[in-house]
Amino acid sequence: MADGVREMQQPGNVHVSRSSLAEAEGYAAGQATMPAEIRELTPEQDAAWLGAARLLGDAGKLQAMDAVLLEARRRFPGSVKVAKAYASSPIQQNEPEEAVARWRLIAPLFPGQPNTAPAPLVELCDFLINSQHFDLAEDLIAQEMQRFPTALSLAVRYGIILNKRRLWRDALARWTSLEERFPDNPSIVGGRAEAMWALKEDESALAALLDRLLTLQPHNITAEILYARLELRQNRAVDAVARLVAAEAAWPGNKNLLAQLNDARMQALVSADNPEGAMDGKAAAPAQDASDELFAQFESLGSGCEFGLLQRRFGIEPLGLLRWANITPQGLIDAMERRFAGIGDVNTTQIKTIGDFYVLEDRVYDLGMQTFIYTSTEAAETLLPKLCGRQRYLARTLMDDLAEGPRILVYKMDEKLSDDVIQRLWRAIRAYGDNTLLLVQVADEALSPGSLRVLEPGLMLGALHHFRDGYEIDVENWTKICTAARDEWTRRRSGQAA
Repeated sequence: MADGVREMQQPGNVHVSRSSLAEAEGYAAGQATMPAEIRELTPEQDAAWLGAARLLGDAGKLQAMDAVLLEARRRFPGSVKVAKAYASSPIQQNEPEEAVARWRLIAPLFPGQPNTAPAPLVELCDFLINSQHFDLAEDLIAQEMQRFPTALSLAVRYGIILNKRRLWRDALARWTSLEERFPDNPSIVGGRAEAMWALKEDESALAALLDRLLTLQPHNITAEILYARLELRQNRAVDAVARLVAAEAAWPGNKNLLAQLNDARMQALVSADNPEGAMDGKAAAPAQDASDELFAQFESLGSGCEFGLLQRRFGIEPLGLLRWANITPQGLIDAMERRFAGIGDVNTTQIKTIGDFYVLEDRVYDLGMQTFIYTSTEAAETLLPKLCGRQRYLARTLMDDLAEGPRILVYKMDEKLSDDVIQRLWRAIRAYGDNTLLLVQVADEALSPGSLRVLEPGLMLGALHHFRDGYEIDVENWTKICTAARDEWTRRRSGQAA
């Protein structure tokens, strides 16, 4: 993008505005209807220039759009509408420094009120925070809070920055200071509660703060989730499940809440005398869109957490033995062929610690999985038999599902498997019933990203551009191959029914 500040200071440098407007006009001429502001374009109409910029933006021609806005800003320096579009353009193009520079140019057009921050400023703050440009965001908000000292929208974002950076001690101090200025505000109390939870220092004070937050705002989702996490840390998983099931009625389909509920149920399977009792109210929330419905039709067989995280992104939270597990192809084949014999044996299972959580390792099938249980709950030696019981329960549940064949099974291949290994895995899975298996690999010359190949009826191979890097999932190609696999599965089952 051209430097907006420099071009504003030197208007003579702008030589592209007329050609950009002509490009917009040509684009509009190809549409079914030509907007009036383009058809009657005149330099005196700021709406015309905004309409041209909008058309170019809709066409994905962001540089041409920006050139139009630069010229419009030069021609109409007092237009608030032009200023808003001019400030929003670098946000669309993910250029944070330019976005901040432009805001500082147009800020005098938005004097506002002390307790109300202008909408373009709030949009810019959200962009900087969400794109993790925290230093820019902090400097900008600190400066603007001098102009808008009682603007709650800025105060909350000023606290959120430190929570996002996980600077919990500093965050707690900042939220405490903000609460003195905005007493009894649920957003600020909730931000302080999150910092207190992360510091793990005074659980009784945190519980009192959460009680206060729920008094200020019943069914506050931040309070319900933090309270459930506190109960999990105190080894009260059944209480956490009950709390989150009740909260889900007030916040149906909330993805953060559903994710926490899934983790609570995984812990409750260990702490409940009757594992099935932890499943009260376990029915999944109705699908909110096509992607939700799509990924609910699959079950992960490993390896790794990528598909489980993909489901979580869309609010799909099945309980499964292998959803959060690493398991080698040979380990999965052995487990399937031996019907998981020996899984959950305390003599071949051990607990390790990663961060705040226990992880479980099964040496029989070379399987490792996240337990979702805090190390503070109880000693590993007393927890191990309970976790082994959960492993056995989840293995039985998986085998029951395999016998019914209700979902497409997904296995992510960290390395390509030979035809012999694939066939052995396929036979082991088919021994349970009429199951469908989707193998997923990284794309190569033979299989491009997002494509699906049917190896034989019920056995498919799909390709991604890349496997998960941190939390960066190839959602686009997962969606393509799962859609194609679902359609193939539907056609096959319809043909069998006919």
